[in-house]
Amino acid sequence: MSPGAALARGTRVGDYRVARLLGTGGMAAVYAASAPDGGVVALKVLAPEMAEGRRAARFAREVASAARLRHPGCVRLLDHGFMPDGTPFLVTELCDGPTLRDALARPFSIAEVVLTGIELCDALAHAHAAGVLHRDIKPENIMYRGPGWRGGVVLIDFGLSRLFDDAPLTAVGTCLGSPSYLAPERLLERGCDERADLYAVGVVLYELLCRRPPFVGQSPLEIGRQQVLDLPVPVRERRPSTPAALAAVIHRALDKDPARRFPRAETMAAALASVAVPRRAPAPQASDSLA
Repeated sequence: MSPGAALARGTRVGDYRVARLLGTGGMAAVYAASAPDGGVVALKVLAPEMAEGRRAARFAREVASAARLRHPGCVRLLDHGFMPDGTPFLVTELCDGPTLRDALARPFSIAEVVLTGIELCDALAHAHAAGVLHRDIKPENIMYRGPGWRGGVVLIDFGLSRLFDDAPLTAVGTCLGSPSYLAPERLLERGCDERADLYAVGVVLYELLCRRPPFVGQSPLEIGRQQVLDLPVPVRERRPSTPAALAAVIHRALDKDPARRFPRAETMAAALASVAVPRRAPAPQASDSLA
């Protein structure tokens, strides 16, 4: 099978039965599925090529790492395995809320942006302490735990971008298929550490404020070139109501040089927590340029 060929309702995958398709991407399909205990879980079925050679070993290592995470902001991995044809699958808790990409259909207040950043950094602090990098932070991989944007944000798909590292830059759904959120050192293949995750958080917060990421283009290669060479338009030029302290946090996270970024997620969370947010933080106004 391929991620594009949806499994029929009732299909058995390991100990789980498919209930409905939740979404598809270039490298996986995600289903709601029933568990042996009667609960409902998220079943992620990866592309068959993820079971080939070194990727199969990577899959096992990344799953073992992700299984150690126990934090409200990190989706909980419940099970994993392979289908009879060798296709890998993962089972995680099912979050009921929308993705952050869905939520971007509405404006975010300053207070919401700050809170979202703190929650993301808190989750990453836990993951990094466990030796787990996310490596693919973007609005599609951030969900709300409950419906109606309630329950806080949750990071999904921890560590899976390692499986796609040798895929072509232009392949949709691979780790390099959405370069808007990748730190320059990743695009230059210089290796990365937790500061690359914090760069991606900076991109997400910029997008929440400005309704667009710092760099956009007609192709992944064009966006990647901008990530490496260009400076982002200052947040306060696009959204003048942004507190200077919040803009400073975001631009530090977006520094091209990892040594000048926040050294740890805890440090970035503390900087965000120190931002003075108006008691009634305004949504974007007509005077704010979001173009």
